[in-house]
Amino acid sequence: MERQVVVFKLGEKEYAIDILEVQEIQRYIEPTEVPNAPSFVKGIINLRGEIIPIFDINERFGKPPVQIDEGTKIIIVMVGDRKAGFIVNDVHEVLRISTDMISQVPDTIGGRVREFLKGVIKYQDRLILWIDVEKLFSEEEKEALAQI
Repeated sequence: MERQVVVFKLGEKEYAIDILEVQEIQRYIEPTEVPNAPSFVKGIINLRGEIIPIFDINERFGKPPVQIDEGTKIIIVMVGDRKAGFIVNDVHEVLRISTDMISQVPDTIGGRVREFLKGVIKYQDRLILWIDVEKLFSEEEKEALAQI
């Protein structure tokens, strides 16, 4: 079975999410801070009249925040029944992959990032970490997002 994934960079590493989980990709907009918001929320943006919480996926992985520059993007996804956006260094491409290109997450990948992965995509000479968007937030965090 073939599927498509959106490939993006966080620092020097390549990550992917299923294209069906992506609502849209936006150039970076500085989020407005929200008092008393959960710590993973960087703020909110107004996207065509819709208020969308924004978070830093790198911080989610226990790493330093994404460095903002002219290539920075926000990927808008559905989290439960709510849209949310995450900040990435750049969006590279959409790849068509087959199931034989997907491997389980190796034991050598440790840290918090491991718990958010579906697998590793082997594409040509690249290894791309495939993120499971549903695992990025606990049920309590999804409920907190719904309150923003």
